[in-house]
Amino acid sequence: SGHAEAQYRVGMVHDSEGDTAAAEQWLRLAAEQQHWFAKHSLGMLLMRRGEISEAEAWLRDAAQQGYAAAQVDLGDHLQDRLPGAAEELYEAA
Repeated sequence: SGHAEAQYRVGMVHDSEGDTAAAEQWLRLAAEQQHWFAKHSLGMLLMRRGEISEAEAWLRDAAQQGYAAAQVDLGDHLQDRLPGAAEELYEAA
């Protein structure tokens, strides 16, 4: 619990400073409260670390909430493996 927007912002500061462990902790707190920017940012952080399945889950969740950046990023990730799903995401964005 806590203020999701504040948690998101703290997480983004940590991410910009290269402290991915702290960034993940704060972004996860916000994402678990349905903060779609945090879901997207957490998904991208996990993607950079190679934690693909969890990253896809967070990106998909943000995309399903209608967040266009998550739809595009998830589409880019799925393009080679699932081009039909990627196309649907691009169209939704």
